[in-house]
Amino acid sequence: MSYQFGGSQLQQQNVPNAKYKTMLCRHYQATKQCAIGNKCQFAHGTQEQRQINDPLPASALSAMATVIEQPQNKPQPPIFQSIAQIINILFLANTMPKIIVKMAKIVNIFTLPSPPPQVKQEDPMQLVFQHISFEMQYIFPQDDIIQKLKIAQEQARVGNLIAVAECIKSIIHAPERTQEEILKYTNLYNQAVTYFNQISQAN
Repeated sequence: MSYQFGGSQLQQQNVPNAKYKTMLCRHYQATKQCAIGNKCQFAHGTQEQRQINDPLPASALSAMATVIEQPQNKPQPPIFQSIAQIINILFLANTMPKIIVKMAKIVNIFTLPSPPPQVKQEDPMQLVFQHISFEMQYIFPQDDIIQKLKIAQEQARVGNLIAVAECIKSIIHAPERTQEEILKYTNLYNQAVTYFNQISQAN
């Protein structure tokens, strides 16, 4: 979240400027909260807002007198300690991969083999619809019907059996169907029912 003064407000929050508390803090207006708190140079409500020519409040004057604590210089470690640390880092970088490999081998020895993945069994009805839509290509060898049946086979593989049934229905009930075609389809349908019963019993 960015603030209206940016980095300068955070660095100079103890030294108010001429516009101190002359504008409302948009973050306090939006959320009723301000990350800077009392040190914010914007007004938190109309009760804190002042005109630019008004004298600075006592809280601002006291803030100007605050001494900013300077960071203390931390003593630097002796050079031999730094060298020792570098040697330790290099030693770990060289030995850790070998240790990890050995640990991995030990874990593999005591780890039980994972069970083989279970083969998902296809729905018997999907298999029947795939069989019917495939065999119908020999009963209805017209190019447009073969194209529809190939689409129906794909729909059967993904389990969209309603779409497959609608496709078969549209082909069988077309007015141009001959009696011979209807008879061949009836035989195919009866074979598919027998096939379905056999698959169901096997499962």
